[in-house]
Amino acid sequence: MIFKDIDLFDIYKESKQTLLDKNIIFIDLSNISQSGHKLNIDNRLIECIRLSSDLIISLDEWINIINKLQISFDNENWIEISNKNFIFNNDKLEINLNEKYQIKFIKLNIKDENYINKIKIEILNRKFPGLMVASRSDGFGARFMPILNAMYLSSKLGYKFGIVWPKSSYDQTSLKKLDNNELAGLYGGNEEFIFDKEFLNLYSYLGKISPANIHAENHDIQDYLKRPHQENFGYHISYDISKLKGLDKYYLKEYPKLWKSIKFAKPVNDIIDNVSQKVQKYFPNKFIAIHIRAGDGVYDYIRSGLDAFYRKMMPNEIAMALIDENLKINNDIVLFGDDFTQLRELKKFYKNKIYLIEDFIDDTIIDIKRVIFDIVFMSKAKEIYSGGSSFAKTASYIGLGKIPEYYFTHFSIDEMIIIVKKYFNYNLNLHQYQKSYSLLFLHNLCLMQHVSRDELISILNQGINYDRNNCAFLVHMFNHYIYLKKYDEANNTLGLLFDLKDFDWMYKYIIRYKDSIYKVFVNNIIGYSQEKYLNISYMASKISIDTKLTRSRILKYLSNYLLGLNIDDKAKNLLNHYINITNKLNVSVNEINSQIETNIKNNENLKSILQNEQIALKNQIDTNKSNEVLIQKLKLEIDILNKQTTSTNLTAQSRIKNQLSYKLGQAIIDNSKSLLGYIKMPFILSYIKETHQKEQKIYQEKIKNNPSLKLPPLETYPDYKEAIKCKNHLSYKLGEALINADKSKFKLGYLWLWFKCKQLTKEHKNCKINDK
Repeated sequence: MIFKDIDLFDIYKESKQTLLDKNIIFIDLSNISQSGHKLNIDNRLIECIRLSSDLIISLDEWINIINKLQISFDNENWIEISNKNFIFNNDKLEINLNEKYQIKFIKLNIKDENYINKIKIEILNRKFPGLMVASRSDGFGARFMPILNAMYLSSKLGYKFGIVWPKSSYDQTSLKKLDNNELAGLYGGNEEFIFDKEFLNLYSYLGKISPANIHAENHDIQDYLKRPHQENFGYHISYDISKLKGLDKYYLKEYPKLWKSIKFAKPVNDIIDNVSQKVQKYFPNKFIAIHIRAGDGVYDYIRSGLDAFYRKMMPNEIAMALIDENLKINNDIVLFGDDFTQLRELKKFYKNKIYLIEDFIDDTIIDIKRVIFDIVFMSKAKEIYSGGSSFAKTASYIGLGKIPEYYFTHFSIDEMIIIVKKYFNYNLNLHQYQKSYSLLFLHNLCLMQHVSRDELISILNQGINYDRNNCAFLVHMFNHYIYLKKYDEANNTLGLLFDLKDFDWMYKYIIRYKDSIYKVFVNNIIGYSQEKYLNISYMASKISIDTKLTRSRILKYLSNYLLGLNIDDKAKNLLNHYINITNKLNVSVNEINSQIETNIKNNENLKSILQNEQIALKNQIDTNKSNEVLIQKLKLEIDILNKQTTSTNLTAQSRIKNQLSYKLGQAIIDNSKSLLGYIKMPFILSYIKETHQKEQKIYQEKIKNNPSLKLPPLETYPDYKEAIKCKNHLSYKLGEALINADKSKFKLGYLWLWFKCKQLTKEHKNCKINDK
């Protein structure tokens, strides 16, 4: 059960109990006088039925003893609760109903009447409508904001707030050094270090409720009082509730009081006291805090995000403008941030006219202690400048009772463009990724202000010089070339993108999120897929499959890609034939790939050759080698396949395996393992058929001239019985199905071929299972 005992009360004592037929306990709850919470005034919604007995020590024993448990609202229609809902916990049996049923009557059927008086019954109801739980698992600020939000909402709506503060691998794995730059990393610590034991006993649901990173809330605040809840226990609360309709405009003013009401563990209280003493000593007139967020958006793979995480990170140039602005009016300034090397460079540049938070930190304040020290110290500022960082927001909430002074509202877009251009070339020894980020940020500002595409491309080219592995530069550049109708340049730029190590992450981000900045890229890809733009067509095919567009559109983009390969007219005709067949089957390539089962292991030599073949073909496509090379390569592969599937006809088995049906089926299986295999399959099948027909023609001419060369009947071979089994191989059956489809009237058999192949594969798989 998720709820604690202190969250519940027992209404069994107020119920009326009757014994029916010696072994059925009948419980009447219809006259309970005690009021429940505001959504369950009459106590009809039961949270849990809990049973305990000194004589029963396991779940299996309880299941054996309880014959039936039934609930009813009218004493006529009964619902039986399955024993699958039984949970044995702390020597007690819990039947969790989670307030899902209106209940006035309960019947508990006990198999052995001797247990009737030896079972303690509790019928437990909630004291409140549910829990509002803060359960994020990322950074400290992102975890603490939902705690404050949950405390606020629960106090207004009559819920109970709870926390889930899981240990995080970030403490060990987050980025703390890159080249010569010292970075803060992420630290979450553990709940026992941060919170007082009594506080955890009341409010921690760690181990009972899973972490959940909920997005910003955007609904009416009264929706929380509607049933059913988001979860059985109530709600996970977001770190951003600012868009809730009906929320008090000045709700953040209560957050400093909420912060002070939290009972922290001694180490945290010591840090809070330490900060208070130092602020009072060094800044009796307060100070300005500037939080320069860099972190993963600048240094990790997510720096390839197209929007540069605008409004979250703070470019170095913006920080310098804020410093200059506040130095002019003689404000004391303390810099906070996660790039310690950057902060030290700024202090050096400003000749110690500004402070760093590390100036006030003892050597013992490290890791999670440093995080808490920073956030508490920042909260003492008279103003906090930042991007949309959860860290700075938390500090501002608990200290000032308001949002920070966001730089993107403090400065206009035009002002920020001027600032980045002005400060970019100042002599600071910053990491190249800091410079790269500033240029991506500048590009996006200029894009909003409709700066010329040529200037935008120039900014991107400059950015690439600082970070050649950043996908965002190439994606934006692709969009600009499309806008300028420079389609060849766009196609070539896209080809460079595929080789970047973070391309897979960025691609998944494009597929997952539908932000407008990503829509432009996707629309350009889809809109300009043509045979002559191979990279664009390839990406269009990939996106169409992964976003599950209509099959006709998938085939359209696939055909553009396939027909764009550098092959001759004859090959194009074969590819067109393949595409037409696929179109009739109305199924995409990736679906075919998931249906056809592989029933034989690859010959290692063949596998090696195919891998080399794939590399060679890719190189050929990239460099536009001659058509003749592709044809020769395909013939080589077909010859290898023929050698594998054909032997010297000395046995009945070898003769069956040399039949056209077997060879075609084997080729289908071997080439159904990759997209490249599907592309080449029409060539290979056509070649096998053509070669087989030539071999048969030569054979017929030989026996016509010399009848003694005619092969004996299969029945005369010693391995005949064993050979017949080859006709049950999946290879033989698939090939036979393909031949029958080709022989059908008007080739209509191809319409049913896929379903036939699927059926054969399924039957083959079932046979293998049964044989085991």
